[in-house]
Amino acid sequence: MGVRLGLRVAAAAAAMALGVPAAAAPPVIVQVAAGAVHSCAVDEAGQVWCWGANWHGQLGDGTTELRPSPVPVPGLGRVTQLAAGKAHSCALDETRQVWCWGQNLRGQLGDGTRLKRLTPVAVPGLDGVLQVVAGADHSCALLDGGRAKCWGGNDHGQLGNGTTRRHLKPVSVRGLRRATGIVAGSEHTCALRDSGHVMCWGWNGYGQLGDGTTDDRLMPVRVERLAGATGIAAGLWHGCAARAARGPLCWGRNHSGQLGDGTTTDRPTRVPVRGLAAAAELAGGYGHTCARDDAGQVWCWGSNSFGQLGDGTKADRRQPGAVQGLGAATRLASGSQHACAVRDGGRAFCWGQGRHGELGHGGRTGSTLPIGVVFPDP
Repeated sequence: MGVRLGLRVAAAAAAMALGVPAAAAPPVIVQVAAGAVHSCAVDEAGQVWCWGANWHGQLGDGTTELRPSPVPVPGLGRVTQLAAGKAHSCALDETRQVWCWGQNLRGQLGDGTRLKRLTPVAVPGLDGVLQVVAGADHSCALLDGGRAKCWGGNDHGQLGNGTTRRHLKPVSVRGLRRATGIVAGSEHTCALRDSGHVMCWGWNGYGQLGDGTTDDRLMPVRVERLAGATGIAAGLWHGCAARAARGPLCWGRNHSGQLGDGTTTDRPTRVPVRGLAAAAELAGGYGHTCARDDAGQVWCWGSNSFGQLGDGTKADRRQPGAVQGLGAATRLASGSQHACAVRDGGRAFCWGQGRHGELGHGGRTGSTLPIGVVFPDP
């Protein structure tokens, strides 16, 4: 029995002994995912919850109604990992089956159709899935052996199969071997290899592939002058990499300072993030980036017009600033203009833009500081 579960059982028993009804415990969250204007979470039981904008069914609850508080996603088994794209969501269950729902105009759900899905549908043609990620209108899965498959929109080669033709079912990323992680930006994709090198492909108009050019790439190319990466993240038009016991690096679009190098100059090759010694996890948004350090402190930088940096202000930052009032975090996610984290102990918090309900606190107002996600009573 886990420590958290044991404490909850003990508390319930004590309440019953006193003749007092035990208070319903909120779900213990283990992961969050943030789309453009919606968010999702998975709890320790493997149940998926989503909230926020729902025009295309990206919340998976069978409706297109906006939800300012979390609603459960039906029809899934025990989920182990989540991904949220622009207006679609995907999940990986314990059998390693991938499920997606929401917008499907470009085939980003991978079910062989272009039909919007208000509840999860299985993605065929995948085996041995380790991770699923979602971009603006494409999705990818990392497979056993370091291979990857992608599906959906492909105008700039973000599927990595050497073409610019969209695919309604998964296709193999060509030339990618020994990958250990994968991330998706708006119209580009990157993978981390077991060698510590990072490979990227797709749209490169702002240098978000990190290869020193602004040329689109239909197949993976290596990020220049980057070795020893331990983790990666992709924002809308930028990318970042974490390194063991060293500061993170970022590249690509930098109009709001999202690269953290103290400037607003776009960078087609990686530059160091200033003032951050190391990062255990990174998350990229539209014009901002967040990092979680080894102690669990969350830092954010870049655009802050909606308070998405979580520092209590709306002033942009060109270098990392600490998120206030959150405490030690265990997981992190960034949406378009908001961010979310799981605090140690399993409670979810979000901050930034909230007019679509993407913060999950029951209302449609934003917050410049982290605010707890309010789950329904069991």
